[in-house]
Formats: sequence, structure tokens, C-alpha cells
Amino acid sequence: MSAAEPIVRFVGIGKTYDGVTRIVDELDLDIERGEFLTLLGPSGSGKTTTLMLLAGFETPTAGEILLEGKPLSRVPPYQRNIGMVFQNYALFPHMTVAENIGFPLSVRGVAAADIAKRVERALDMVQLGGFEQRRPAQLSGGQQQRVAVARALVFEPKLILMDEPLGALDKQLRGADAARDPAAAPTARRDHGLRHPRPGRGAHDVGSHRGVSPRQDPATRHPGTDV
Repeated sequence: MSAAEPIVRFVGIGKTYDGVTRIVDELDLDIERGEFLTLLGPSGSGKTTTLMLLAGFETPTAGEILLEGKPLSRVPPYQRNIGMVFQNYALFPHMTVAENIGFPLSVRGVAAADIAKRVERALDMVQLGGFEQRRPAQLSGGQQQRVAVARALVFEPKLILMDEPLGALDKQLRGADAARDPAAAPTARRDHGLRHPRPGRGAHDVGSHRGVSPRQDPATRHPGTDV
């Protein structure tokens, strides 16, 4: 991959479930390395579908997605090295907080001692130290979101995709301070020992994302279609 090549490239991406309604229609989009991109649009505009296509949980009906210049069409989700924060959190109810966060590491064969250290750092980052042995049902909605964010970061992915992940969090945890001082966010990430790639988000609320996302891409820019 050359230095000038985007880390992600959507080339003519289309998605339809019935052959008629175009959920995503000829999407061409480049995402640069280190960029923080927010997809903005109302419900049904294709934001979640676009994220799911990139993560590998949906398959395009047209076009190709490239990651670091390589096609993703035959790469399963677990081999894409992409962290995903789902809108409904998608936590395992039978696992503790620590087990949920450590799950991406365990399936990658990371040693138990290393998992414990990295889970501890991730819990500290989202201010949930001491919650290790709780289960999702014992957490508030905002706490569950923080666990989902920690799980997406703990294995240090190339990309982080976030589908409305911050709605239940207070402004401090959403990074209001980082919005006032953009230099504070990367410093905090380094302090926690986690390399935090800039995420791509899907969002309804323009105001909550303007301060932290330098680039927003409207998910309604193609008249007559959903994306």
C-alpha cells in the first residue's frame, strides 16, 4: 500500500435485498489513514448497512471494498482486523464484563496473562474499573456501551466502526473535552497503552459529532436513493 493510497476505498458499492430497493447505491468513498469520518443521515439512509458491508457482516451486490488496497470480498469478518461497536451493544449475556472485553483476544489465541493486562487497561480507559465480574444485565445502558467500546479497542484493530455507540454516554465520556482540545484525545489514548485508530461512525445527531469528527459524509447525497 502506497502512502498516498486510502486505507479504505468503496468502489461502486451497491446493496439491495430484493433486487428493487437500493439500500446503498453506487457508493464511491475514500477514507484516509488516521481519518475520523462520520456518516450522517436519518433512519433508513443506509448508514448501518455501509458499516456492516465494511465489517463483513453484509455482502455487496455490486462493487468492491478495498482495505489497504486489497479486495475484501473473500475475506471473512474475523480476518479483517476491524473493531465494531454495534448499535444494540451485542454483549454476551452469559459472560462477565472482563470476559466480554477479552473475547476478541481469546479467539486470537492471546495468552491469558496478556489478556488480563489488556482488559484491565481497557476497563480503565472507559472508566469501568471494578466492574470486571459483573454481567451485562447488571449494567446500565451507558455502561454496556462502554463495555462494547472497550471490546472494540482491546485487540488494537486497523479500523473501528461505531454504529450510534455514544448516545447513552455523558458528554465527558463522549469526549467533550477532546472536542475543545483535539490534542487531548490522542494523548489520552497513548496514556492508556492502546493504539486507538480513528473510527468511522454512523450517526443521526449532527451536533454531537461535529466537535470530534473533522469530516462528515451525508448518507442522503444521492437523490432518489437511500444512500
